[in-house]
Amino acid sequence: MRKKIHIVLTILLILGIGILSQLVWDEYTYGNICPRFLIIPVCYIGIVYLLLLLLLHIFSKELWYLLINGFGIALAGFASVLHYFEKIECIILEFGIVSCYLYFVFFLVYLILKAIQLRMKYS
Repeated sequence: MRKKIHIVLTILLILGIGILSQLVWDEYTYGNICPRFLIIPVCYIGIVYLLLLLLLHIFSKELWYLLINGFGIALAGFASVLHYFEKIECIILEFGIVSCYLYFVFFLVYLILKAIQLRMKYS
């Protein structure tokens, strides 16, 4: 079961990277697609972030994975609240979901699956 969770988590991370890659490509091609943090498009930061999570997951660096993922949940949650109160504008994806909300759910699912995997490993 632990191995299955490891595979599902890997697939979800790769899926997140794939979705975000389209936004990165659009930002690179057309510009002004992703909101900016300072001067850096947030989608560039996000792709690096997800790649880092994938590497930490593959190489079993659990503590770093949990810390970085927790920080991702906090950032995505903060951005979601700001979007809700119309302080910032998150990207609305083609299928109508606000990207901030989607990434909050993704990071939460990553955390829950990793917690289940670690519980099985250490019990």
